[in-house]
Amino acid sequence: MKCMKPNEGSLMIQYVLNLLSEEDRCRFEEHLMSCEKCRLDLIQSDPVLASIGTHRVQLVEALHQEGISFEGLRQELLAAKEKTETSQEFASKASQVLGWLFHGRRWVPIAGIVAIVLLIVLLPKVPQPTSPYMSMLSFEKYAYQDSPTRAGLSTSSTNPLFSKGLQAYNDGDYKNAAAILKEVTEESPKEWSGWFFLGVSYYLDKQAKPAIASLLVADSLNKFAMEIEIKWYLSQAYLLDNDPGSALPYLQWVEGKPGDYSSKAKALIKEIHEVNAK
Repeated sequence: MKCMKPNEGSLMIQYVLNLLSEEDRCRFEEHLMSCEKCRLDLIQSDPVLASIGTHRVQLVEALHQEGISFEGLRQELLAAKEKTETSQEFASKASQVLGWLFHGRRWVPIAGIVAIVLLIVLLPKVPQPTSPYMSMLSFEKYAYQDSPTRAGLSTSSTNPLFSKGLQAYNDGDYKNAAAILKEVTEESPKEWSGWFFLGVSYYLDKQAKPAIASLLVADSLNKFAMEIEIKWYLSQAYLLDNDPGSALPYLQWVEGKPGDYSSKAKALIKEIHEVNAK
């Protein structure tokens, strides 16, 4: 029996680890309702999945400590698959890779990790979003600096979970950063800085809709300290979502403010009008 929609099926491990956006979580749960293969996999792997779910923070942290993201792990296993001639040889190589990675971490059953990661990680990658405005967008991350002048950021940075999320963010592991920062916003829903870095992490990971949702919350909670930066990233997230109508008011607002973002917004507005005129 094969998975009906491998792209949706490939979300299982992220689903168990609570790393999915709300949109992808709903998509996977809808997929489970119609795909007997994935339902059986989930049921049969329940003890292992329960263990992974219980220790998901440690598991993500273990990957992060080794400088490995889920996509990086997937690419490493795919490269190993191309170099081996048989499934048995590949399984042996994959077991060595994962056994080394989780060596000594008794909180997760290694055999279960091998079985599930082999099942999920090697399925086709979910395609990235496409937008006619993609080439215009800047995926340069906002440089975090812990400064008392940043109105609330220094206070938030005393939260160990926030600091861990920012570490992943600064290391370019945006998917991991988003997963951790999502927990920060659940713990402190009134702290705009957590929502801001969550939104930027989603945007840099090219997840447009959760980026928009998070940045809108940051914009509503912010007390003028980083209004320009929030609206700049929010406008780009709307363009990533192919929604120039929502992006333009924010860009026009940014254009009217002093600083480097003004010229960037002006140039981007011009490009949008040129694309729309074609």
